[in-house]
Amino acid sequence: MDNENKQRISLYLDKDLVTAIDRFIDDHYYKSRNEFFTDIAEKHMAMDEVKTNETLKKAFEDACKIFAEENSKALGFCLYRYAVDIDIIMRMLAYAADFSDKDIAEYRHEAMNNVRRTKGRIPADEIAKGFYINFKSGDNYLRDP
Repeated sequence: MDNENKQRISLYLDKDLVTAIDRFIDDHYYKSRNEFFTDIAEKHMAMDEVKTNETLKKAFEDACKIFAEENSKALGFCLYRYAVDIDIIMRMLAYAADFSDKDIAEYRHEAMNNVRRTKGRIPADEIAKGFYINFKSGDNYLRDP
């Protein structure tokens, strides 16, 4: 199996690190430790080359800038679609119910606190059922639907 272009080497690593590496290899579908170490060595050397080679550095910076601009446009489009959907829902809700300015202010205040507290992870299905979960305490807070 040994090829004349390959050289066998030994590595001494902490057992915990080897266990973590083996788990990583399995999780990322490497065929062997050899393939894993070859891959990380090549990537590490390539990144070093990008850092020291001005031409590669500029090309990488340009590619990152293009990537960021394209993602920004895509995100803007998603936010636009989201705003349209929210507008539709709000119009339907306003047609179906009569909310006072005070009700709306209270709902907005509660919604802002919920989003802040849960870092935006409020499950829509829980809200639709008429309650939400306080993720810090695990308590359910019933709300009038």
